[in-house]
Amino acid sequence: MTEDRQQELFAEFPDLFALRHEPATVSCMAWGIECGDGWYDLLREACYLIQSDKQIQFTQVKEKYGGLRLYFLGGGDFEDGVVAMAERASYMICERCGSRGRPNDGGWISTLCDSCRRD
Repeated sequence: MTEDRQQELFAEFPDLFALRHEPATVSCMAWGIECGDGWYDLLREACYLIQSDKQIQFTQVKEKYGGLRLYFLGGGDFEDGVVAMAERASYMICERCGSRGRPNDGGWISTLCDSCRRD
């Protein structure tokens, strides 16, 4: 994710991303959000839903096997459900532009729209 978009999320949800200040030996959030800008809205909505319930802290946010992965400490069933929903939805959203996308069939798996896949 671009630095500008990351900083927007960090500013809006500072408690969720508090571990970004820790060294990489403590939390992978030290490396930032490791996915494309196309998932910004999806990630922002997930953060919005879970911020007001039990406080959690993300330990890593990244792309893996073509989908969004959110690793965190704390939370309960509600937070687990929101995270599962966001991760599942990421397989239908282009990681680059946010349009409707789909994972490819072989090679390095990525979820992209047809236009971004051609680029």
